[in-house]
Amino acid sequence: MENSKKKYPNVSVLVFGAGGRQALPVCKGFYDLGCRVTVYCRSKTDTGYLTKYAHERILFKSDSMSSDEFLNNGANIIRSRKYDLVVPLGDMTAMYLSQNKEELSKYAKIAVNDWDKFKNVIDKTNTMLICEKNGIPAPRTIFTDDPVNEIKKLRISYPVVVKPKTGVGSIGFNIVRDEETLISLLNNYDNANGPLLVQEYIEQDGASQYGAELFRDRDGVIRAALVAEVARWYPIDGGSRLLSISIHDQEIVDICIQLVNALDWDGYANIDLVWDAKEKKAKILELNGRTGASVKLDFLAGVDIARLILENELGYTVTDMMEYEDGKQISCFLVDCLWFLKAKNRFTSKPSWFHRKPIKDVVFSWDDIKPTFGFIITSLQSFNGSMKKRKRYSN
Repeated sequence: MENSKKKYPNVSVLVFGAGGRQALPVCKGFYDLGCRVTVYCRSKTDTGYLTKYAHERILFKSDSMSSDEFLNNGANIIRSRKYDLVVPLGDMTAMYLSQNKEELSKYAKIAVNDWDKFKNVIDKTNTMLICEKNGIPAPRTIFTDDPVNEIKKLRISYPVVVKPKTGVGSIGFNIVRDEETLISLLNNYDNANGPLLVQEYIEQDGASQYGAELFRDRDGVIRAALVAEVARWYPIDGGSRLLSISIHDQEIVDICIQLVNALDWDGYANIDLVWDAKEKKAKILELNGRTGASVKLDFLAGVDIARLILENELGYTVTDMMEYEDGKQISCFLVDCLWFLKAKNRFTSKPSWFHRKPIKDVVFSWDDIKPTFGFIITSLQSFNGSMKKRKRYSN
């Protein structure tokens, strides 16, 4: 554990697209390592812009971090300034840097997988195919252009899940309960969120979702493997992690290691899983190619993702961080309030919604309070649009 005490004061890090909840633990992680941290943001209300754990702030005003103007300007910043390491946080920023990694790597180390690997996790169909070919547990998935007949052929029972192949944050997610509704959805889909993926629905009841945060170094060695039980998620019919609790589960670790090895994945991997009560096993849903808000749980449990990224990208010996603490909890209070309003089991859920003392918020911290105000403002401004994107076609 010698490296765990080492500082890197001469390393300059650009956090690319520092607007989400994950920006806070990531910036603090690099700051605590002694690095010079620069954040690239689109708004003065971005969490990364407001955190005290940044030495320099670069602002390019834009409606979205996925706009061509924001991304191309960021690339010019990488070319014109001297950074040792560039770390993308969002889906679009990570995808953009992956697509342009070969050229931008002339100027800095880019902490994202090469495009030939990254594209396999952007499209969930590719991930499911890799799971099927390697015997990795995953929901049965339709791989043909005729899902209605393929469901009959494979004898998959309704309901089924229909979601965009490249969707994020449960946007476009639908539980379809009969053939008639499936045909109607497919015929009326406007393709705004990309092509659709159809797969079997696995009933979610209680703590039936899990998350895993793995780190596989440049030599293919697993350096960290944290498992989280997802006690609450939002939207409640099938959404993103809300209340996550660190646990140990070797079975989940093993199938996640199978997946990252099959992908030859390099670095941090954020994996979502669902528990299939009928088959009594966890199944892979997707691997996210970017750093999610759940990364704060890693830091709380003793896994320093910032150190792992830095050491892996800059050629240092990568610290082993397989040991971590159970029982650490994170949630986002604003979203948890929405869950409380919608959930039928709001008063009987376990752990109790009212038992908040053990929970650390993914944004709020007395030590770094300004980002909380920015997050609230941004959330209120984007709430209607965000909920509209997540409107279900059928339930």
